[in-house]
Amino acid sequence: MTLKQKLLKAAYPALMWFSKKPGPQSIISGNGTIPPASFYLLTDTSINGQAFNFEQFKGRKILLVNTASDCGYTAQYEALEQLSQKYPGKLAVIGFPSNDFQDQEKGTDE
Repeated sequence: MTLKQKLLKAAYPALMWFSKKPGPQSIISGNGTIPPASFYLLTDTSINGQAFNFEQFKGRKILLVNTASDCGYTAQYEALEQLSQKYPGKLAVIGFPSNDFQDQEKGTDE
C-alpha cells in the first residue's frame, strides 16, 4: 500500500463522518420509506452482453464493487474472492468494470 493510500485509509472515517452530517441540501428519510423501485427489479448488461437480473440474488447480502484492472486496489480482488467464498449463498460480490478514473480500465471485454 502506498503512502497516499495509507493516508486516505486513515482519513476516510473522518470524511465519512462529516459527509453524514445533515446540511440544508440533505433529505433525511424516516422509517417506513419505500424506495421508488426494488433493487431486485433492476437489470444491467453483463460483460458478455447478456441481460443481468439482480433478482437472482434475492435473499443474499450484496456487495457492489467498482473495478478497474489498472487500479492500485486490484490486490483487494483476492480478499473479495475469499469473502465471497466464506459466505456461499449468503453474500454476492458483484464487480462492475469502470473506465472513469484516468484509463484504469482501458482494455476490451475479450
